[in-house]
Parts: sequence; structure tokens; C-alpha cells
Amino acid sequence: VDLSGSMANKIGKVQAAVQSLLAGLEAEDEEFLVTFADRPALITPFTSDPSQIQSAFAFAQPFGSTALFDAVALAVQEMHHARNGRRVIFVISDGGDNDSRFSEREMRHLLDEREIQIHAIGIHDGAASREEARGAWILEDLAAMTGGQHHMVESAGELPALAARMSRTLHDRYILGYVPTPLGPPGQFRRIDVKLTRLPGRSRLYLYTRRGYRVP
Repeated sequence: VDLSGSMANKIGKVQAAVQSLLAGLEAEDEEFLVTFADRPALITPFTSDPSQIQSAFAFAQPFGSTALFDAVALAVQEMHHARNGRRVIFVISDGGDNDSRFSEREMRHLLDEREIQIHAIGIHDGAASREEARGAWILEDLAAMTGGQHHMVESAGELPALAARMSRTLHDRYILGYVPTPLGPPGQFRRIDVKLTRLPGRSRLYLYTRRGYRVP
């Protein structure tokens, strides 16, 4: 969750987004909270009690610059402690980054090596700076490269229905797997291209997949 200074006039929407996502959790889910401004911080380690995150976030105050890439890297590191196989990071931010030690390229390489999906909720307003304008593209790219979704939100009233839809997407899924032949040399990036054929009389289909993976 982005708590940098650029979120000061959006903190109400950020709090609504957090509450809406927590409301969509199921009993077997576990969650943690990372916030970021000048530096990322692990506020709440993995827990099955959403009230711990609600309490930790209740008095959050935006300040400082934005270390988005560092926050994603910290969240990926925390995922090593996950018990569940399905691993998802929600990023709530305006998408800007101006203070990360991790470069965008390093972050991409890190995500290539992990089975983690990123869903981004972009909190934007009508007076976006140049940095925030690029931020929307960054969030879109983070979601696309990991097979997730990016949603831009202008009104807090959109959030409950959006969070409910995202929760259904996470809990209702199909898994496709394959073993490539040949496997390829370790460290090589292999692109994935999955296509759907629409059947007559069926509703519209949406497909979200990773762009590829790195051979272990």
C-alpha cells in the first residue's frame, strides 16, 4: 500500500480499497501488509486474522517519496513464508516511483523467477503529475507481466464491487500446465502465448496469463 506524499489527498480511497479487499477474504486465506513511502516496511507479517491489518492501517499517514519497486521486492521476499500455493500481491498506489534502490529492470527479473501474480488498484485523480501519469503505465505493466489485472479507480464507491469481483477471480480458477521439450538452459526466459477460441453462444471470455517464465 502506497503511503507516500502523493497519496495525501487520496488516503480515504486507499483505506476504502484496503477494507474492501479484506472483506473478500475467505477463511483459508492468509495475508500480510507492506506499506511504502521513502522505504518499504513490513507492517504485519502473514496472518489469518484480517483485523490485525485493519488495526495496523487505521492511523496511516502519507508522507515522503515513493519506493514502489522496493516495496514489490519486499513483498516478494515475504512470500517465501506463504503456506498456500496461490500467491497474489495487491498493489494499491498511484504507480509513481522516485526513490527505489531496486531498478525497474531488477524488479522485472525478480518477478520472472517467481510464481506470483500482481493485481493493481490505481488510485488516481484528475490532476495527475507527469510521474503519476507514467505510474498508471507501471501498474498496468506489473499486472500484465504476471497475469494479473489493473483497475484505475476515481471514486471510492467503485471499490466494494471491484474488490468482490477480484476476489471471485482469485478463488475461481483453472490451472493449465505443460512441460516444454527441450526444457532450455537455466536462466533463459521463455515466453508464453495462450489463446482462447470463442464458442458460439458462449459469453465473452477474458484471459490473463503471465508473459513468460525463467527456466530454473
